Amino acid sequence: MSLATSGGGGGMGGGGMSMATMAHGGPTGMQAHSHTQPPPSAATNATSISAPALNLALGADQLDKRIASHARSTASLPLVAVDIYGSGAVCYNRPMVDEEGKAMRYVSGAGGNDAKPIVSLKNSVGNSVYFRTEDEGAYKACRKLLSRGKGVGLVLKSHPINGDVKDGMEVVSVPHVTQLLGARRMSDLDANIAALYNASASTANGDGAGDAIAPTDTSTRPTLTQTSLDGGDPKNDDYDRIAVSLSLHSSKKPLTFLPEELVGLSYSKAKLWAHLSGGGVEEGEEVYGDYPVAIPLPGYANSDAGLESVIEAAGVNCNEGLVYNRGICALVGAQKISMNANSNGQPKPNKLLQCVGGELERLGKLAKLQEKPMEGEHTQALIMLVGYTAGIGMESYVVQLTPNTNQKGDGSPHTPAIAGYKTLASYCYRDANPLDNLEDAIEHLMETVQTLLPGRGVCAVLTYGTLTEQKAAALELLSILKATAGDQTGSLLDPNTKDSVNVTPPPIATREDAVAYGACVMASISHLRMPDIPPTSIATQPVLTSRVGIRTTYGPDIPPTYKIIFDCDRQLPAGPYKLECRASECAAAVAHGPEVVGDEDVVGKFMKKGNIPERDLAARALEVQMVQKTHRESEWVTVGNPIKPLCREDATTTKADKSDAKDGDEEVAYVGCEASTLEISVNASGTITSCVYGDGESIVQATKTARNEKLQKYFWILFSILFFGGFFLKSYWEDRVQRLDTERLLKYYRLASKGTMADGDYHQARYVVYKYRNKKDKLWKKLERKYDLKVPELWEFPEGLMDDDPVVEEEKEDVEDLDAEEEKEEKTAQKPPVDDLDDEDEL
Repeated sequence: MSLATSGGGGGMGGGGMSMATMAHGGPTGMQAHSHTQPPPSAATNATSISAPALNLALGADQLDKRIASHARSTASLPLVAVDIYGSGAVCYNRPMVDEEGKAMRYVSGAGGNDAKPIVSLKNSVGNSVYFRTEDEGAYKACRKLLSRGKGVGLVLKSHPINGDVKDGMEVVSVPHVTQLLGARRMSDLDANIAALYNASASTANGDGAGDAIAPTDTSTRPTLTQTSLDGGDPKNDDYDRIAVSLSLHSSKKPLTFLPEELVGLSYSKAKLWAHLSGGGVEEGEEVYGDYPVAIPLPGYANSDAGLESVIEAAGVNCNEGLVYNRGICALVGAQKISMNANSNGQPKPNKLLQCVGGELERLGKLAKLQEKPMEGEHTQALIMLVGYTAGIGMESYVVQLTPNTNQKGDGSPHTPAIAGYKTLASYCYRDANPLDNLEDAIEHLMETVQTLLPGRGVCAVLTYGTLTEQKAAALELLSILKATAGDQTGSLLDPNTKDSVNVTPPPIATREDAVAYGACVMASISHLRMPDIPPTSIATQPVLTSRVGIRTTYGPDIPPTYKIIFDCDRQLPAGPYKLECRASECAAAVAHGPEVVGDEDVVGKFMKKGNIPERDLAARALEVQMVQKTHRESEWVTVGNPIKPLCREDATTTKADKSDAKDGDEEVAYVGCEASTLEISVNASGTITSCVYGDGESIVQATKTARNEKLQKYFWILFSILFFGGFFLKSYWEDRVQRLDTERLLKYYRLASKGTMADGDYHQARYVVYKYRNKKDKLWKKLERKYDLKVPELWEFPEGLMDDDPVVEEEKEDVEDLDAEEEKEEKTAQKPPVDDLDDEDEL
């Protein structure tokens, strides 16, 4: 469905930027990231394929094969983690093997830091990217990067990407560039972000043209323009992109960058710092350009398009397995590094581990007193995470912590105290003043906690971000927590704690590099870079921080309908959600409105042969568009291109016809299908995947098939009646004939040999008739020859012939004589009957 960076090359705007550069590992090593939606020609013929349920438990037996392969291929490279959405801190994990594949061993140097597996750098990248202006060499470096896909190192030397502006240097900044990631159209941007840029004349007029033009005013502010990945005009599909036009030289044409390229330069700067910190040289951009990057992603940026864009910006060696929730990263990092140090330089006791440890001990004692199991949700502590980014947004979570029962945790990298992180609730949003909605966020979190775990509260509140942002958030938190301490639904405290029921837990601050450090730790564990820590030591269970829905359109004149299929706080992975599509329902919706979908009485009227044209038109007009809300109050944003689940290409259309249609008429011959199934899933990283499958029969074919199946059904019903009924009739007729022949034989014995043993012996007569069932003429002839008397027909015997038979009264059943009767019957059954009819004396 979505192929964010594929498409033709070619220059765009005055700068001549190649749009295919990112997709093929260009300057920042962008990689393509696609959905699993098959094209319309193959969608209805696909087999049933559901989206893979990606589990984020970092156990070796649960790792995705791609992650395991990626871990082996990048073991000789440093693993870099950048808090690109927050403080900009940079950490990296040293390589595990050298270029020859031998294990690396680090020896402590004079400073004692060389042996640490994870190194935290003092440098940091910002949310903005800076370019030098009015410098011809710097301009040529950027133009070479855009046109040839080479020269990242030269751009990093020529421009103060991270804001390190020297005296007398003229620069232009691209503010909050990370907030442009994932935006396909200008309407997808927040108003406070769009206000920081100029709008191109074409974008302002609303025609969507993609030419990069000069800014609309005389300032050096960057200009946003609407473009497409193929270099042409936007077509309101998944190839549309927002580009940034920069005037770097007054006498030269502006250069146009995609947001992924701008953020990619920041990632390249961080990789360069990690490369130099490890003893590398600055030359040779191909070396550090391939470093894998761990991405701590905030909840308000974790949309399908946003995840896709940030992975492209990070480089070729980044994938979904290296994307982690930013709040969980801060929580993991806060356990590993202390906030402050004592006067002697030693780190202070970790407040977070002390608070969580005390809560776990209290819950364990409470479970013992209540005679409950020592393991379960009632013994797991809850903690609130609050991440505030000034002018951008806020993310808040409530996380359930599972203690590590295998080893005692003391906060060192080799003994993780917490083994499981299960997110129970989230509230993330973008806003120019995020603190204004903090109270609503806390209220929602605690209501969700009370719904899932009644009577429980959080034991601590952890903040992360820059120190200035954490201080501002802590002040707001304290005022909110004190006001809600007495309210059970809004209280952050556990009501079972008698000693601290009126005490508000103070927010626990973290270091600015806690997010990057935690992301580096989690990536190092998942990629087997910490041999002392087992891969199963950390397991996370995230939730969906956005809303995923579908927009169904039955025709151009019918208003579309929206439906939420995965709501916020849904445990991930989610799905698959199955949408059964039928042409008859579409035809009913076109005729009577979408509200009749599901009404079988109305839908059944359109399933007849005479409604084939209506069903075919309605099937080809049906469109299902996946949509997403980045937060609860935002507008729906389209994800990928519209899906036509009941439409496939006509198999009789030739390639020449298709090319002619695309060049001229814009339409390829399609036929409508009778039925298909659309499956939509969200994996643990937040990527939306879709799959359409069905038998691929056209409506005419399906009608014929249904008719043939109906005829076959009636044929087999009739065949079954005749086949089994014939057996029943045959059995009935044979039994009747045998009874009549037995009666005829008994009457003949009475007439011919009255008073003999054969007279009145019903069982013997029945056996004789059964034995001669296929040669009755022979039986009657033998009897006539023996008794010299013709065997008359049954109706020819004289009336009252059998009236002088003695009436035998039935013996009453006696319970005590049952065994004796059974033995008597067994002896009688064992006695062989006299059936030698060849003997004339027997007859």
